[in-house]
Amino acid sequence: MKNAPLNMVINRDMQGHAQGKLFLDDGYTTEQLEAETYEYYDFQLGGKSIKKWIGNPDSIVDNLKGLDAFVITNAEDLNGTDFACYTSMADRT
Repeated sequence: MKNAPLNMVINRDMQGHAQGKLFLDDGYTTEQLEAETYEYYDFQLGGKSIKKWIGNPDSIVDNLKGLDAFVITNAEDLNGTDFACYTSMADRT
């Protein structure tokens, strides 16, 4: 299942907010867990924005592909949203 899509399901509360943590490792060994070299992120959803903070930037590796999609539940108010954009907090690009 190494090439299976990786989707994050976001379950919003009644006010439209959600927050949580995501840990990504190779999925095959415990080496990254033991060495704490897994990718770790904090996410926050509010309004029409998803914010991501990198928990351990020194552990970002090229062999992990990251997320393919966000699936937001309880999101009838976002039905008309037809685009998304990304802004880097490092250089605002």
